[in-house]
Amino acid sequence: MRLVKLIDKLERENANLFQVISGTDLSEGFYNTYETWHYNSAGILLQNDVTRNRIVGQGKDALLGMISNDGTAAAAMYVGLLANDRTVDGTETAANITAPSGGGDIEEYASTVWTGSTRPLWDTDAVSGSGDGAYTVDNDTTKASYTVDTGQSATVYGAWLSTSSTIQGTAGIVFSIAKFGAQKDLAAADVLQVKYAVQYSTGA
Repeated sequence: MRLVKLIDKLERENANLFQVISGTDLSEGFYNTYETWHYNSAGILLQNDVTRNRIVGQGKDALLGMISNDGTAAAAMYVGLLANDRTVDGTETAANITAPSGGGDIEEYASTVWTGSTRPLWDTDAVSGSGDGAYTVDNDTTKASYTVDTGQSATVYGAWLSTSSTIQGTAGIVFSIAKFGAQKDLAAADVLQVKYAVQYSTGA
């Protein structure tokens, strides 16, 4: 908790250190986005949106823990989808993930809704950038992908990044989360692809 309080204090006193909450154009900091592509069963693109995300308390603690040697880097990260229409506020945790209508901060559809049985991997490309310029890491080559199973449907309100691949699992941490500007109404055989990008920009 000390690390969370520290980073909250840094955000208040030096907002351009971690640009993760507001949409303001700051000179230097982290810029994090979720970009989505919604395709119907015929492969036609229906929606393509970009949403700024926020790093939640668990993610801040993990990030500063790695810097201070008080924690360890996650072996892998996975992309989850938000099944409840809730304004995210940074207090979301893995322990509060539930099934739809379960009352959790994060509600998640069962694996039976999808053709895959686990949350897809955030399979990142190599970090790009050099010198004192901007640096970026994302999964543009291999986007996280969800396909709605036969006879199923889903309404998706956002996405998040987790250290656990287990759908509706409560282990690990939630690193970041975003609520989409518009919900995604997915029918059987629809595909939702997700790219999560993290950029550090010097503003130069």
